Amino acid sequence: MDTDITLVPWENVYLKGAEHEAEVDFDAHLKVDTPLASFLAVATRICEFV
Repeated sequence: MDTDITLVPWENVYLKGAEHEAEVDFDAHLKVDTPLASFLAVATRICEFV
C-alpha cells in the first residue's frame, strides 16, 4: 500500500497548550514504565525528526 501519512503532534490541536504546560505534564504518560508508554514515546520522538 502506498499511502501518504501526515504526523501531527497532538499538542498542536490543544488550543491553550503554552498556557497549560505550566500546570499539566503532557508527557507524563510517556514516562510510565510500560511497553505501550515506551512505544508511544518513540512514536512521539519520531514526529520531531520527520
